[in-house]
Amino acid sequence: MTVFIGIVISLVCQLISGISISIRKKALKNVAMMGGRPASEGGLGHLKSGLWWTGLILMFAAQGAVGISLIFAPAVVVAPLAVLSIAGAVIGGRLIMKEKLCVFGWMGCIMVMTSCAIFSICAPSEIDLKDAEEFDNLFKSISFISYTSTVTISSLLTIILAKKFNSSHFLIYSPVVGGIASLSVWLSKGFLVCATNGVFNIWSMWVALGIFVAMTLLGLYAMHVTLHVYDSSQISAMNYVIFSTLTILCSTVLFPIKIVLQVRDAFLMGLSFMGIIVGLFVMIVGKKMPLSFKDIVLKKNEEETNHSSRSITTSNEDIISQAATDVA
Repeated sequence: MTVFIGIVISLVCQLISGISISIRKKALKNVAMMGGRPASEGGLGHLKSGLWWTGLILMFAAQGAVGISLIFAPAVVVAPLAVLSIAGAVIGGRLIMKEKLCVFGWMGCIMVMTSCAIFSICAPSEIDLKDAEEFDNLFKSISFISYTSTVTISSLLTIILAKKFNSSHFLIYSPVVGGIASLSVWLSKGFLVCATNGVFNIWSMWVALGIFVAMTLLGLYAMHVTLHVYDSSQISAMNYVIFSTLTILCSTVLFPIKIVLQVRDAFLMGLSFMGIIVGLFVMIVGKKMPLSFKDIVLKKNEEETNHSSRSITTSNEDIISQAATDVA
């Protein structure tokens, strides 16, 4: 029963997390419509929007509740449910932003969600930090400093160069969001480990908190640049894929000895990753081919009607021909 409770909590919260993306997108659009500088151009007018703060609070509350769900259900069950945030973004985009997915959009979305679920299930188990001392040693390690420096410098350079060349393409900003999120996982986990153990006298804990806050703000900025331009479902799917991949990469860099991956799981992860790429491609390209289920049904009915008309015409011609032959 407790596992079921954990699954329900995680399921609902992931959907809410996805819907919160559309709420924030709505706020960005409202600010631009009222004459404010668009978020795609670096505008920050949405910080004065109550709707935007509502979406942000919903997202943080939902992710916090997902953490609570881990008390009731194991991580191996909860982790794959994160793909439902993509479904939540699709639902929110349709209800709030009136975004429409064509047949190819739905096909791509289903492919991405299925492949992401397989990718999460086959991924190596997450390494847990046991105590504050272990986090302190990790925080001071060369591997952690290198990964943190790489993510920070590359993110800042990407944002600066993209702004210089006036680019807001999500393929530029999504790696920034994913990289920051993968780093934030370990920063937040380390801070919580120290806090729950009542250890507040180590400097690495507070430095980690400061880096976490700064990187979260930078990630939100990068995300909103693309969110103002592209559909919620596309942004959500791309960010989730890159985040999952870089989280595994980060774990491999930090704990190279503890990460064990079987050949079968590696094969399935590679196959599912290819499925994710194909699904994203179908979602993006399908946006330019607006074919709906209604169009398919109407086209099928039209073809059946035309076929029936041709059959009736042919039958009538045969009857007339036969009558003419009889008269002759």
